[in-house]
Amino acid sequence: EIGVLAPANKTRPNTRRLLMHNRHGGATTALFCGPRPTDIDPLVIQQSDLVYTFEIMNADDRIRIAKNIGWDPKEFDAAALSLRRHEFLRFDANEEKPDDEANDMRLLKFKPLPEKVVKTVQAWAAGERKQPSRKAVTAGA
Repeated sequence: EIGVLAPANKTRPNTRRLLMHNRHGGATTALFCGPRPTDIDPLVIQQSDLVYTFEIMNADDRIRIAKNIGWDPKEFDAAALSLRRHEFLRFDANEEKPDDEANDMRLLKFKPLPEKVVKTVQAWAAGERKQPSRKAVTAGA
């Protein structure tokens, strides 16, 4: 939980080091999950190349994400509130910011995974079948 590793204003020393220096001298990979962006160090979001968001009930959380990825809060709020069950937004900081805002590919909305894909992966995770082949998983897409 990122709220334990990097609580707002109380980030632990090694986590602080990771957040401050991960873009210098080679990339570092880290995967962080947590329910409340308002409760974490802003660098967690600001230093992320990819930010995935699912249903976010709290308006302050949506504003915090938008401000930390450099997105208009009202536009991000509308995108987040439009999400249906299992849909999600992905912000990609590696995408170039276009001159034309209409073609901005940094923030995209994704549909849920097909049910067949979900069931195949769940069965594999439960030990009920061998690891699914890429072909089997993508066939449901």
